[in-house]
Amino acid sequence: MAMIADALEGLGADERLLVVNFVQQFADMLKVKHRTKNNRRK
Repeated sequence: MAMIADALEGLGADERLLVVNFVQQFADMLKVKHRTKNNRRK
């Protein structure tokens, strides 16, 4: 979290929103992948 906050420093509001949205979408994608992988093990 601190690394993301540091990366956002100096960016404008629109740029920060773009980065935050990208991180959220990427995290969501990884969660789905992780769930799918765990379901195969059962």
